[in-house]
Amino acid sequence: RAELADIDPLTGLRNRRFFSMHIASDVALAMRAHENHLQHGADLAGDADLIFFMFDIDHFKDINDRYGHAAGDAVLMQMRSRLSAVFRDTDYLVRWGGEEFLVVARGTSRDSAPELAERARAAVAQTPFEIDGGLRLAKTCSVGFASFPLCSRLPQALDWDAVLNVADACLYAVKNAGRNGWLGVLDVEDDSVEAVQSGARQPKSQTGVVAAMGAPRVRAGGRSAGVRGHFACGLRRGPGRWPGQRPAGSRPRRHPGCLPWPQKMHRLRIIERG
Repeated sequence: RAELADIDPLTGLRNRRFFSMHIASDVALAMRAHENHLQHGADLAGDADLIFFMFDIDHFKDINDRYGHAAGDAVLMQMRSRLSAVFRDTDYLVRWGGEEFLVVARGTSRDSAPELAERARAAVAQTPFEIDGGLRLAKTCSVGFASFPLCSRLPQALDWDAVLNVADACLYAVKNAGRNGWLGVLDVEDDSVEAVQSGARQPKSQTGVVAAMGAPRVRAGGRSAGVRGHFACGLRRGPGRWPGQRPAGSRPRRHPGCLPWPQKMHRLRIIERG
């Protein structure tokens, strides 16, 4: 009976109750690994991080309005198989609310986050959803993610719910930039706890420019991007190349289905320089 209380009845995924009961132990394990590394020089295992992924089905309301709530429920239920195809049984797959889903990739290197985000995005976009009457709906999703601890040099700077808010801010940055993509913060390079916390209080800044977009493992950071930290971004593929990717020696131009280069969009204050 207690186990059933931890399950979302529609999708069969975990619910918020399960997440709130289990996340503290996972956070403590990740924190301990990073602190032992910083304080005692212990080797930092490649699976010492947690990654919070936030997913939102794009234009979900249109499904309910056009085909009815039963169709919307069918799409929500089929999200489980798409997420399960990318993430492990040991990860937390959570129905967060409405058309939003949370995945906590446990014991995962932060460097693998962009690849996982792209695989999940593709799993949704490439397989139509089946609803009553034999109809097949092509849908996409937007993804935001953030690594925990977000600042690997200062693992105590942000607690898990602040990092989750950063992932949520990344999600809505993608939605405001055109949907069907992913954006995430891999690491923050501030020098003090106060600087990290100050940036996290206002994670949705509408100023700035994303100065690098590309394949899943591309990072942007340092002087050229005007940020202090590393983030990864992938927004809407164009024909034969990743968003914003240009052939060598060519001038920037807009490809069909892509966003402009450089793409103006929300920039997270948590990775701003100064």
